[in-house]
Amino acid sequence: MTHSEFHIPWVEETWETPENALRNTDGARLYETDDRALLHKIIHNDLPRLKEYIAVYSPLHIETMENTDPFCIAAAKGRTNALRTLVDYYNTDPKKVPLDQRMLPVFTPACKEAQLETAQLSWTVCMNSA
Repeated sequence: MTHSEFHIPWVEETWETPENALRNTDGARLYETDDRALLHKIIHNDLPRLKEYIAVYSPLHIETMENTDPFCIAAAKGRTNALRTLVDYYNTDPKKVPLDQRMLPVFTPACKEAQLETAQLSWTVCMNSA
């Protein structure tokens, strides 16, 4: 997937350095935006790049609003594999609040958007972390 709209920095001081920057398929450097639009686009359609994104921008900042939370975005769009990748990443830190105790349940957006497979994964994740 190409992400050419992220080839130009959106701010003067970027979050990433040239050494750890995420790269596009053509080798061009990708820049994240303040509203994390790059992450949101990657969740929608670029699973291989999601793993790279996590490595560059870790720790991911989990949001308190459904429309900006990476878990909720993946669940609402039916991106089961992206959600699984995010859950695996999240569960690597035992200090984090269990997913079933977060203020934003992942199960809800999957159900709202009738994403059956993603809702099933969300439910399983919640039951396993309880």
